[in-house]
Amino acid sequence: MISDYLADAIESIRSCEESHPKYYNAMRPELEVVLTIMEAMRIGLDTPPVSPYLERGDLILKAIREVDISGVTAALATPAVGPVQPIPSAPSANGKS
Repeated sequence: MISDYLADAIESIRSCEESHPKYYNAMRPELEVVLTIMEAMRIGLDTPPVSPYLERGDLILKAIREVDISGVTAALATPAVGPVQPIPSAPSANGKS
């Protein structure tokens, strides 16, 4: 199920944030936006069609549909210019990058 993949991804991202704060602290607000939407989608997918929580699930999915991602979509469509800067890698388990 997609909700299981979302739950695993959320857990992995949170673990990376905690394990390597120097790499991710600067992007924490953006990561929180993504994680919040992932969690909302997970809850929406896990809400059974006949449930006392159906209204909540519907509200969550409606809110996701109303998120304006046009700026992100436009930025993704913009070609990169200039030299590509490598992303610093996190240290491996043996202490080397």
